[in-house]
Amino acid sequence: MEKPKVVNKRFKILINASFQLKFVGYFLLGVVLSLAFFYLAKMYYFKTLFEEGISLGLAHNHIYFKLLLKQEAFLQKILIVTLFTSFIFLFIFGLILSHRIAGPLFRLNDYFTKMSKGEDTGDIKFRKNDFFREFPPSYNAFRDLILKKQEEHEVIIKPKDLP
Repeated sequence: MEKPKVVNKRFKILINASFQLKFVGYFLLGVVLSLAFFYLAKMYYFKTLFEEGISLGLAHNHIYFKLLLKQEAFLQKILIVTLFTSFIFLFIFGLILSHRIAGPLFRLNDYFTKMSKGEDTGDIKFRKNDFFREFPPSYNAFRDLILKKQEEHEVIIKPKDLP
């Protein structure tokens, strides 16, 4: 007999997909722009070195130019590997970081929605590594105040008060 799979509903990496993907996109854009700058700097650097060799009157098949081509190809490979590893690392890091932002805001929004419908939410708690750790005490104090005010102003109609 096959056991049913237990799905952990607690862990959902994309809580607010539009925010989180945009957040990660900014990280990745930063990587691309940074490496584009380094690529342009590399091109300028090697162009200058080639021009310097030509101005010195070196032959086109001189060892100097062969060395420059070899070094340029090596640096090109380094930039490509750096681009992909940075892309992967920052994509994962961006998702984790955005999850720690979106999760608490999602939970807070959920609690406020439940409160607006008159449901008792209980105290709110955030995970250990979440951002906005200062929200739960404020929310819980606000919730307690509302409950206290409701109790103070609640009118209880007793059967003897009815006509």
